[in-house]
Amino acid sequence: MGSMNRFDRYMVNQRHKDNVPREAIDFLDRAGITISGSFLEIGAGLGYTSCAIYDQFHPDKVVVSDFDPKQVEGARAWAQQKYGNIPAELEFRQESALGLSFEDGSFDYVLATYVFHHVETHFWQFVNAPKAAREVQRVLKPGGMFIFWDIARVEKIDALFVQAGYEIVYSTHRKRVYRKQ
Repeated sequence: MGSMNRFDRYMVNQRHKDNVPREAIDFLDRAGITISGSFLEIGAGLGYTSCAIYDQFHPDKVVVSDFDPKQVEGARAWAQQKYGNIPAELEFRQESALGLSFEDGSFDYVLATYVFHHVETHFWQFVNAPKAAREVQRVLKPGGMFIFWDIARVEKIDALFVQAGYEIVYSTHRKRVYRKQ
């Protein structure tokens, strides 16, 4: 997993800016979920969805993270432009989904939109995604929720979370909300 090339970065950021934040808020609304406490987005890109979550729900803490340092820098700059002064509740971190630096049980909510296929060398593989799933499971608090959607291997992710004792509390075609018991 490395930083994206300029074309990939442009394509991902355009999709995230225009569609994903609105899609995420709509999905959470349909699922009846209100974000509070601590929230982590992995693979956040320029942080558009994290900022939409912050604006909509005002959780105590929002961590905007991405593996690509250029994305993290861009997210920080975009938030600075959006808010003037970046709210104290927003934090920007370079993080790998395969080895998050947070302590066990750090977050009430973790969000990953179109991230898990990026942890693989080829999106159709399923080698690193289980590692990323274990990291999400590790950093969630008891009762915490993982909000997930992707383009590949959703059923295999379901199996990993159910096997680890999570329940699927809401699902659509490629979107899930898992709750840690």
